[in-house]
Amino acid sequence: MSRGATHSFRLSPRACDYIDALGDGRAKHKKGKSAWCSDAIIWFFSSPLYTVEYDLDGEKTGKLCRAGAGTPSPIQLIEQIEALEAELAALKGQNDAPPPPWWRRFLP
Repeated sequence: MSRGATHSFRLSPRACDYIDALGDGRAKHKKGKSAWCSDAIIWFFSSPLYTVEYDLDGEKTGKLCRAGAGTPSPIQLIEQIEALEAELAALKGQNDAPPPPWWRRFLP
C-alpha cells in the first residue's frame, strides 16, 4: 500500500475552521486533519449525490436516497461550468470582431 503523495496547500479560513473543529487525531478522533482532507477530496471527485426521499403523497420521509439517474457529481458540475465559461468567452470574442464588409450597405 502506498503512503500517498505529500502536498502542501493553504485552506480557506472557513475550511480551516471546519478541520480545526474535528480535533487533532490523537484524542477521541481516530483520524488526523490530513486524513479528513484526503477523505473530502476523494468524496468530491467520486461521490454520488443524495436527495430527500418522498412518499407517494409527495411528502418528505426524512430519509436520504441516491439522486436520480443523470444527476452530476460535484466534479462534473465544475467541468460543465468551465465548459460553459469557455463557450461564453468564445461568444464574447465573436462580438468584438468587426462586422463583415457587406454589412456597410445597411448602415446609414
